[in-house]
Amino acid sequence: MAYLTDAVVTVPTPTRILDVFTRHFIYDILFASLSPACLVCVGRVSRITRDAVHDFGSRAFNINKRLSRFFSDPVAFRTLQVQTACVISGSFALQFFDRTFYPKSDLNLYVEHGTSIRDIAEFLLGDGYLFAPNSYQTEDFQEAWKKWHFARGFGEDYDGPLDLMHLTFYRDLPILEVLTFVQTVEGTRIPEEVVQIVLTKENPVACVVEHHLSMSCVMNIITYNSAVSFYSYATFEDRVALSHTDLTKRQGPALRKYMERGWKILADPTLLVTSSQSNYGHRHFYPDATRWMDDDKSWFIHLDTTDVEDLPLLSPTSTPLRQDPALQCSWCLGDDQEVLQQTVLYRYVMVHSRASSSILTYTYTVRDGAFLNMLCDLFRHQGTLEHIKLPGISLTERQRHGPWTWYVIVHRGLVPLMSFGYDLGGTLICSRYARDTLRHCKTQTGCSYDLHKCMFRLIWLCYLQSMPED
Repeated sequence: MAYLTDAVVTVPTPTRILDVFTRHFIYDILFASLSPACLVCVGRVSRITRDAVHDFGSRAFNINKRLSRFFSDPVAFRTLQVQTACVISGSFALQFFDRTFYPKSDLNLYVEHGTSIRDIAEFLLGDGYLFAPNSYQTEDFQEAWKKWHFARGFGEDYDGPLDLMHLTFYRDLPILEVLTFVQTVEGTRIPEEVVQIVLTKENPVACVVEHHLSMSCVMNIITYNSAVSFYSYATFEDRVALSHTDLTKRQGPALRKYMERGWKILADPTLLVTSSQSNYGHRHFYPDATRWMDDDKSWFIHLDTTDVEDLPLLSPTSTPLRQDPALQCSWCLGDDQEVLQQTVLYRYVMVHSRASSSILTYTYTVRDGAFLNMLCDLFRHQGTLEHIKLPGISLTERQRHGPWTWYVIVHRGLVPLMSFGYDLGGTLICSRYARDTLRHCKTQTGCSYDLHKCMFRLIWLCYLQSMPED
C-alpha cells in the first residue's frame, strides 16, 4: 500500500505536473477510469485542469457519436427530436452517462403524440430500418399505424414473441402502443440494431419514472439538447439502485442483467426510513422530496446543438419551445405503507399529478401543489379566453388555426443553473452532487486546496484508482 507524505509532494515541479493536463492523449487515459465525482475534483484544481476536463468531457459526452450507432445522420434525428418532443431513455441513456457500451442493447424512444410515432417511423424506414410487427400488427407500417390510430390502444391477444416482451416491460404503464424497428445485418434477416418507439398517454417522464422504478439506475433521459440523470450519486458513485418491493418473475432477467453490469439493487427500501444516515439513505434517493429535472440532486448535461434546427412557432402568438417539455416535469419518491401481521411495510412509489389543458401542446408531470394550483388557474382563465376566440373547434382544427395561442410550462427557468453549477466539458454537475464530490475527494486525499499540493495528490489518487485491484 502506498502512502503519501508532504515530502513526496515537493519532488515534482509544478510545471511538470501541469504538463500532464496539456496532453490529451495522456489525460484521456487517466480520466477514462474516473467517476464523474473525481472528474469534478480534478477540474476544480486549476484553470489548466478545468480546461483538460472540459476538453475530455466534450468528447466523452458526444451524443452525436453515440447516436451514430443507430442513425446515419444523428443531427437529423435530433432535429426530429425537437419536432416530436422525443425522449430517449433506457439502457442507451445509462451508457451515455456511464461512458460504457452494452452490446446488443436497443434504443428506446418515448413520444406523447401519435403523429410523432408516424414521423419517427418514416425517418427510421428511410434510414434502412424494417418494421417488426407483433401478432396483432400488420406487416406494413402504414397500415399498422392507421389501424392503431383508429383503435387507440393495445390489442387484447398477446400470443407473439414481441407481444410477450411488451407485456413484460410495459404492462400497467401509461402507454398506448409500442412499435419495433430493426436494422438487419446486410444480406441476412438477423437484427443488428433495434429501435423501439413507445407512445405514452402523457409526458414520457411519467412512463420513465413508473417503469424504471424497479431499477432507479435506469432513470435517465436524453432530449434533443439535454441529458438528465435523476439519481446520479447513487447510480454512478455508489453503484446502487432502488427496486420495487413487489417485483414479479417477469422482472427477473432485467434485474439480473443490471446486477451483472455492476449495480447493487436494494430489495428493501425500508432502509431509507430506518437510517437516513446510512450509505443508501436520504442523501441518495431523497424520499418525500419534490424533485425537478434541474434541481441540485440531478446530473444535468447540456448537449451540443450545432446544426440542430429549432422548432418553428405553432402560431404567431404561441410561446416558443426553448426546452423539451420533459425538462419541466417534477415528481416525488413517496412511500405507501402496508400493515402485515402487525409489521409496517413500506413500498416506494413515484407520486405526481398530470397537468393537461387545451392550451398546452404537451402534458406535464407536476408534484408541487402550489405550482399545480397556479397552473389550474391559468388553464381555467386562459383556456376560456382561447375557446371564446375560436369556439367549437377540435384539437386538429386548433393545430391548423393561427389565431390559437399555445403555451408551454416553464418553472423557475433553466438559465440560472450555470450560476451554481460546475461546468464539466459541456456537462453540468449540480451543486449537491458537487458538494458530495468535493467532500469525498478531500476525505480520500486528506489535503487542503493548496494548488500544487492538491494537484499532485489528485494525480496520485487518479493513478491509484486506475490501477486494477489485486
